[in-house]
Amino acid sequence: MINFRPYQESAIQTAREKIASGKKSILLNAPTGSGKTIIATGIIQLAVAKGKRVLFMAHRRELIDQCCEKLKDAGILNFGVIMSKNRLNYWDSPVQVASIQTVIRRELPPADLIFIDEAHRAKSKSYLSIIANYPNAVVLGLTATPERLDGKGLDDIFNDIVVVETVPNLIEQGYLIKPKCYIGPMPDLKGIKSRNGDYDESELAEAMDKPKLVGNIIENWKRLAKGKKTAVFAVNIEHGKHIVQEFIKNGVSTAMISGKTPIKERDSIITDWRAGFITIVVNVYVLVEGFDMPELECIIMARPTQSISLYLQAAGRVMRPASCKKEALLLDHAGVCQSFGHPALHREWTLEGMAKRRNKNISSLAVCQACQMAYEVKPSLWVAEMQPDIKDEYKKNAQLILRSGKNDRAAAVCPGCGSLNCKICNAVFKLKTTVRVIDEVAYQSSASCPACNANYEDDVHITENKDKTIPDSTNDQLIEMGDAIPQKVLINNEYKILINLARQKGYKRGWAYWQMRKNYDESTIRAALPRHTADWWRVQA
Repeated sequence: MINFRPYQESAIQTAREKIASGKKSILLNAPTGSGKTIIATGIIQLAVAKGKRVLFMAHRRELIDQCCEKLKDAGILNFGVIMSKNRLNYWDSPVQVASIQTVIRRELPPADLIFIDEAHRAKSKSYLSIIANYPNAVVLGLTATPERLDGKGLDDIFNDIVVVETVPNLIEQGYLIKPKCYIGPMPDLKGIKSRNGDYDESELAEAMDKPKLVGNIIENWKRLAKGKKTAVFAVNIEHGKHIVQEFIKNGVSTAMISGKTPIKERDSIITDWRAGFITIVVNVYVLVEGFDMPELECIIMARPTQSISLYLQAAGRVMRPASCKKEALLLDHAGVCQSFGHPALHREWTLEGMAKRRNKNISSLAVCQACQMAYEVKPSLWVAEMQPDIKDEYKKNAQLILRSGKNDRAAAVCPGCGSLNCKICNAVFKLKTTVRVIDEVAYQSSASCPACNANYEDDVHITENKDKTIPDSTNDQLIEMGDAIPQKVLINNEYKILINLARQKGYKRGWAYWQMRKNYDESTIRAALPRHTADWWRVQA
């Protein structure tokens, strides 16, 4: 029997309540890897127990097979399959799992409840014509991306939505892995035409199928993902063949599958891939939907797209956790990460899709000039107020930055290689932090640029005097006080010591918090450290 996760149980209950309230067309939105088919199976269990008949429709054989396996896991054995070359032709069964391409050509089975898997495709004529034959049935759609290829939503098909869970929450709960994204070179695609909401395939293939670009894919994989199970998403068959050839030339076991690959051959390739006899599989549209391989460690996006659905579906293939993998990698040679944002972003889907709100939902990604990792900008160091050692030729730049706001002085450290892009001279250097000590008390973690000697600190003080020159000593920054040191200063100093110790030992900030709680109550700590938000101790040190 299936052990439902808490959010799956909640989604099943919410869907039932909406059906009981009279809703006839409901969309279940859940990220790739969250178990949409398992949620559907839970609803099917309850429907069959009430004597209802169910029709589950999908457009790919893999999705049909996946649904059948989940029904068996749930103990639902009395089901039929409507698909060409399939022998499970049990017409009288209360549950029918159907290929849309087959069922539309046959007599339709009775149904009180209809499921449409990958429901972002539900606007097609085939699905609409079948739904029209069931005016009294409840229709439930399943999708990770409630948006059609042209960017429009699904509000003309469904009248309510159940948002099952978000990607960040699933990552926090351990059900998904946040992938590391690296950016590779790609051509300018401005002149390529669009057809049906995405790039014209022939023009796109011509732009992407260049020896240098294909070579960059192999070089990037060897640098970042050598030996890892990898799926490559190519533009078309010819493009895919050239990628396969280059990997094989480099001694990497590689195969290719497409819609034209015979089913037996495709199954054989995937079996060998899972077993480790093949390291890389290049595919054309085959692995985008309905493919479940948790042990997959890396995907390479070699196919640019204008569709956020295609991007997120592909990225989701590598985000499932498995005991055998330590990380998930996305090598982006298609510009999709910067176009649509990191795949682990929180996206607020509605029945209207995301097209009208896309710019508000995508945070900017920085690209490390040293290792090419794409990462969300989270400033951890700021240009210091004191610059006693900065080189003369960079003093003017430093003055301009110091007169700016805190955001202009902020620098983000690459989480992949620890490099920093200097705000003063634009040099890229590996971060080496030191602890500045005042009167034998750890006061501040700092770093300096080896090219211009600019200083950085892990805290920032904004001077009110915008015309102030760069100070070369700390005398004008020290607070004069008597023998009694204020409690706020003591707490700040203790925090600095503990947080630096946490960094050295690889602890979370929470460790520093609980150490401080031995001597101070929570309100005192908060009052002394006003720059931190309410959940500061949950953030990685």
